[in-house]
Amino acid sequence: MSVKPVLARVAVTFLWMSGVAAALPEITEVPMLFRNWTTRDGLPHNRVRTVTRSHDGFLWLATDAGVARFDGAASKVFGLRDGLPAPTVLALHEAADHLLWCGTLGGGLGVLKDGRIVRTYSTADGLPSNWITNIDRGTDGNIVVVTRTGVVRFAEGKFHPIPRGEAEREPQSGILTDANGVKWGSLNGKLTRKASGAAWQFDPSGPP
Repeated sequence: MSVKPVLARVAVTFLWMSGVAAALPEITEVPMLFRNWTTRDGLPHNRVRTVTRSHDGFLWLATDAGVARFDGAASKVFGLRDGLPAPTVLALHEAADHLLWCGTLGGGLGVLKDGRIVRTYSTADGLPSNWITNIDRGTDGNIVVVTRTGVVRFAEGKFHPIPRGEAEREPQSGILTDANGVKWGSLNGKLTRKASGAAWQFDPSGPP
């Protein structure tokens, strides 16, 4: 085979690729800014279990040494001295009345209002276990608490056991809400989702 035709084909291929590259839109680099906040910046602990945002715009961080309310610059910490029933917090949920429910590891529940713990709940109050793994709003509007050994619904000031079949549809952990208001969680190692007012259902597609 002659070398000239080969070189010609290479030249044509190069020119074609150059034309394709020229036709593509110019890619502009977007600077990404990451900032880490640690105990040096006022967090009570460097292990953050979950994060939620309250109606007034504050971020609440559940850590192994209490709950931190973060305003974007500084943190206000709520711990044992403030009435939290246990230092390690695993779950957070702001209810419709703006009460912040805090689920702890071994201490049950603590309820925050206006920057202070106003109520605590334990097995003595009807919780199946003091190890709380998740807190959410049920389809009926009541608080649903998932513990290590059972699930209960808080209604009319009391905890009511949820039947096993219904309880098995409540995620144990990993609750987050996307930009469309859809909640995502982990249930028996599988991804599950819930739109507003709907029941939890498995979804293999994952959050957008």
